[in-house]
Amino acid sequence: MTGRISVPAAHRISIPAVRRLNVILPIVSTDPAPDYIENYRMDGNDVNVVYSGTEDHRSEQLAAAPDAVNARFSGTNYATASADASSFDFGTDPFSISCRISSTNTGGSLQFFATNDINLRLNATGSIRWNLDGTNLTSSGANFNEGQTHNVVVTSTGPSGTMEICVDGVSQGTTAAPNYNITGTATVALGNRVSLASPFVGTFDDLRIYSRVLTGTEITGLNDYHNGFGPALITTEGWYDTNYITSITEAASLVSQIDDIGTLGAQHLVQGDGAKQPTTGTRMINGLNVLDGDGGDFLRDTAFTHSGSGDVSIFTVVTFDTINSAGDAIHAFDSATNDYQFIANNATQFDGRVQYSTGSDTSLTGGPFTGPNIFCLEWDFSDDGEYSVFVDGTSSITPTAYTAALDSPTSFNLFTNRAINQSPDGAFGETLIICDITEDTRQKVEGYLAWKWGLVANLDGGHPYKTEPPKV
Repeated sequence: MTGRISVPAAHRISIPAVRRLNVILPIVSTDPAPDYIENYRMDGNDVNVVYSGTEDHRSEQLAAAPDAVNARFSGTNYATASADASSFDFGTDPFSISCRISSTNTGGSLQFFATNDINLRLNATGSIRWNLDGTNLTSSGANFNEGQTHNVVVTSTGPSGTMEICVDGVSQGTTAAPNYNITGTATVALGNRVSLASPFVGTFDDLRIYSRVLTGTEITGLNDYHNGFGPALITTEGWYDTNYITSITEAASLVSQIDDIGTLGAQHLVQGDGAKQPTTGTRMINGLNVLDGDGGDFLRDTAFTHSGSGDVSIFTVVTFDTINSAGDAIHAFDSATNDYQFIANNATQFDGRVQYSTGSDTSLTGGPFTGPNIFCLEWDFSDDGEYSVFVDGTSSITPTAYTAALDSPTSFNLFTNRAINQSPDGAFGETLIICDITEDTRQKVEGYLAWKWGLVANLDGGHPYKTEPPKV
């Protein structure tokens, strides 16, 4: 369904409403409260957004925030929704509302969510006030206007029951609820009050409406869930998520392109030969879509660029069915001089070996690997001049010296070798290419992938994200 936002033409935008769709966000833990009856993600240009129908985005009126994971209100922008306003007609039932805001404004009382009977506002002191049918409840804490993102949850147990406000998973106060009966909601305002007299200045994200009272555990969980680490929070050279279905171009399940959904958003992987196209929608890992290859399928970008520093890490979730050649590769850089390929090194199983064109090759220990596994090939040129491999977070080779940075631009070949003629029979999930080779980032990415793709059991007991997913 589509949540159509109806505003005057000069300010018109559209915000998608999502009802329990199977979408995996770029966060690492399980959604603690997925049974919302309405969800306005406010994602604008972000990869999380799910569009149904024709959407109208006026970026000059509602620009995506710099981190591209929420919407920014300038103090004049607003959105009023009428198409799905009945979702806010709670009658005399319990309900909960959750959203995320950030602001540095101290100029007055700014409304960031409102209906005719409910409104949420940020006060000049940084406290948050909730008004339910004439009854006010203000957060005991203040200074929530310091520019950080805060998760705001309000709940009501019913007429003459209890209304509560929570910020960042912590209760900020309760009071007796009025004897409300909310029906006939005509307007929902986001970034302003219904009268448009109190415009909000700041960012707004992930408005959720529930027809029940969220538990304390769920409220805390929502805060942790939103603060989880994910690729959207770091700089990526390429990010390819096979479970983000709308990033895949396919015909009859044959994939001709998967889009780069990361920082650059332009380094797409393609395959024009139908006989070499992997399939989508036919296989899953941990309930998430993967691309299936039959031993001759692959994708590539023939003009892939990466940072001039020479530091590159490539993460891939892979599972193997059959290895047909020692040269079957999970990925490769193919260029004129300094490149590599990550091959099976065994004609019948994936033992693993990195072949570097102008230096030493190194075989992995700990194999054979059947998958699913998380492979990280790390090229640390600026610090140590060594490359390393980690499988499920565990070092699998002795760091090997090399003297020349990998070429850029290059051809990045996914699920094949440099010569694009040897591919494993198996499947691949998410792939990330970054130019951050710090241990902290590597372990966070490993933790993110492990918790998302159901591979936590593969992590060593000493891995920092063995028992809980990484946080920001």
